[in-house]
Amino acid sequence: MLRSVALASAFALMTGAAFAADIPAMSDPAPIYSPTPMAFSWTGFYAGGHVGYGFGDSDGFVVGGQLGYNWQFNQFVVGAEADASWADFSDSDSLASIRLRAGLPIDRLLVYGTGGVAFADFEDSSWVAGAGVEYAITDQLSAGIEYLHYDFDDANVVRARVNYKF
Repeated sequence: MLRSVALASAFALMTGAAFAADIPAMSDPAPIYSPTPMAFSWTGFYAGGHVGYGFGDSDGFVVGGQLGYNWQFNQFVVGAEADASWADFSDSDSLASIRLRAGLPIDRLLVYGTGGVAFADFEDSSWVAGAGVEYAITDQLSAGIEYLHYDFDDANVVRARVNYKF
């Protein structure tokens, strides 16, 4: 009889431990954090301003604004941009352009080339081409330097730009 009681007690202890595994947890599991931060994306609408200097057949300051949209596909960025500038040139008072941009992002740094159609005083049209670098200071704010060659009297413009990405 003592042997039966000992056997029953051992069986009860073993099955009780097995049933304990089915008891629900009293707290939520710890969150899982990724050790790698999310990469920056250049995709989105942006608007900003620029200031610079033009040289060539005409010299003078330029100031204006730009707006555009970028799409990032893995390690390639394409976009479209329109800008308008007041120009202190002897032969034109304003410059504007509609351009395509294509570049390579290196995390928060974008190196790009650009080209499209340009307008002087919103009357004459020609082509414009150039290159630039832009750095994302925050997820919304970026700053850069851009060189543009306008085919109007071989005008060249170097300008600093700041953009806000929405």
